[in-house]
Amino acid sequence: MQIIRIHIVALPYYDVSECLDEFLAEAQGRVMTLRPDPANDYDVNAVCAYDWQGRHVGYVASHDLKETWQTLRGSGRKSLRGHVVEVNSEHKCVVFECHVETLGEVGELYPTASYQAWKYTGPMLKLTAEMASLDYMMDEINERLDEYEDWSDEDREDFETLTERFCQMSRYDLSGEMSDFRRRLCLKLIGIAGSRFDGLVENLKMAFGRTGREVHGGEVLCYWMHIISEPKTIKPLLACRHEYDVEKVRRELEAFPESMFERWLENKEHFMARLLYMHIPRRVLWQLVSGIAFYEAVKTRELVQNDEYEILVERILQLPTVELQYEAYQQITALLTGTAWDEKAAELLEKMFAKVKEQKDRQHKMDEAVKKSLEEPRTQNFYGDKNEFQDGGQMLKMVIPQGTDPAKIAARIAEQQQALLKQKEN
Repeated sequence: MQIIRIHIVALPYYDVSECLDEFLAEAQGRVMTLRPDPANDYDVNAVCAYDWQGRHVGYVASHDLKETWQTLRGSGRKSLRGHVVEVNSEHKCVVFECHVETLGEVGELYPTASYQAWKYTGPMLKLTAEMASLDYMMDEINERLDEYEDWSDEDREDFETLTERFCQMSRYDLSGEMSDFRRRLCLKLIGIAGSRFDGLVENLKMAFGRTGREVHGGEVLCYWMHIISEPKTIKPLLACRHEYDVEKVRRELEAFPESMFERWLENKEHFMARLLYMHIPRRVLWQLVSGIAFYEAVKTRELVQNDEYEILVERILQLPTVELQYEAYQQITALLTGTAWDEKAAELLEKMFAKVKEQKDRQHKMDEAVKKSLEEPRTQNFYGDKNEFQDGGQMLKMVIPQGTDPAKIAARIAEQQQALLKQKEN
């Protein structure tokens, strides 16, 4: 009989997102079930976690997926049933534990053969300073660990500082090698007898989750978009555009596995998030990004030459965040100073400011509506998984997670109303 411990992450994004603190407070010792999610848009190997009320609370952490699949195969069942044995309020995750007689056989979860077989003949981007630093840090970490038995207290402190810095920077590397390295490093640190590396191991395990959050509109998305669109990237690619056939490069991009180029054209944010879960070898990933940067640079130049500035404006406005839109505006303006773009740039800037104001106004109206609904006493009526507030002839609906106990929601609303009434009386 073996005891298997598995981290469950992404709790702030699913059915307990609105009551996360309460969930974490009562999760210890409660039943939890793990079940594969083959229809997952990002990762076909993903495994869902459901709590004692049947709520989808999160997913098995990436670094525990292989062991999870071994446990599933060994059990011969479609799901794993166990208990929550540890709660981590800092990282918003829990640890699931179950018992299994034997571990099953699991091959490579993320085969790389299809990526390695992909052919690319276009120009290559220069490796960034961040990527070069990560290469150095990975080698340095391994070399220092080989000398672990001879460390002084100062050596240990330096190693911990280096590894913490590596955890922060590793989020920019979306390659399969980076995910594998973090997992191997965790196992090494755990294997050192009597070590005091529990904090480092936890940070390494959570690094993948932080990267996942940052590719959705965060710093990682901005970093990769910056690589693809900044002038110092575009200019060298444009300088050699006559040496390469852009249409051939496009055909090669379209042949990349899982239609990733089409994903790029449709939604940049979803494209970046998908990259993280594909475990693409870094060499191939860099080729893919180089091809996209080359294609975008040539097409941008063609739009400028044909005076099709409106299309260029629309492409910038389609970027997922206002921050990215403004950065793209600055980069293209620096690249095209002195052309007819100057006039369009002012128009684009005005549209971006209008969009920001629209978003702020929408958020303000939502905040005011929520504040008003809390301040006015109302009667609560529950139907299935929807909570309806009735006030005269008006009806306001709030969707709550399926399986949530309506009585608990009603009690919480009543408490808030009583507190607000007391404030008014005082």
